[in-house]
Amino acid sequence: MTAHHRRFALWMLAGTVLLATLSLLGLGLVGQWPTYPVHLLLPAFLVVGHFGKAGLALVVAITPVLFLIWTKALFSGSERIPQRSLVLLGAIVLLSICYFILSWDYGLRWQGRTYTVAVASLNALIAVFLAFFGGFSRRHASFPRNYTFHLSVFAWLSILAFPTLGELP
Repeated sequence: MTAHHRRFALWMLAGTVLLATLSLLGLGLVGQWPTYPVHLLLPAFLVVGHFGKAGLALVVAITPVLFLIWTKALFSGSERIPQRSLVLLGAIVLLSICYFILSWDYGLRWQGRTYTVAVASLNALIAVFLAFFGGFSRRHASFPRNYTFHLSVFAWLSILAFPTLGELP
């Protein structure tokens, strides 16, 4: 492995550590403001039921592992954001809109108006930022932009996308 490739690998490692930390925050395992992303909370219930709290490491690893699989081209220093990543972002945005529409009343009832409006607004701002940044980065390709775009999308998934809106068991 060349020094150039080692540098890209170190960036990827740093990104996976960041995503794992954000997943810990999102699940409320550290920090004071858990959002309990549904796509991490549901597997957490299943894993804890079978493996106890030690199994949460598997759930925390979901987003970092998906990041590594999805962005394998970044290991070689890829500069251009693939079209499939913009399609992924579009799918996440559409699913997020549907999720908030279907969960809005539950959020108001169980988390309150302030929380529900705040997380919806933050999700909307993040989605708009990522759409513009993704488009700009695709036209002006560079490894740092490609890496930042992908890390931002998966960071959004780790902590704020699809927050639990409703009653927790």
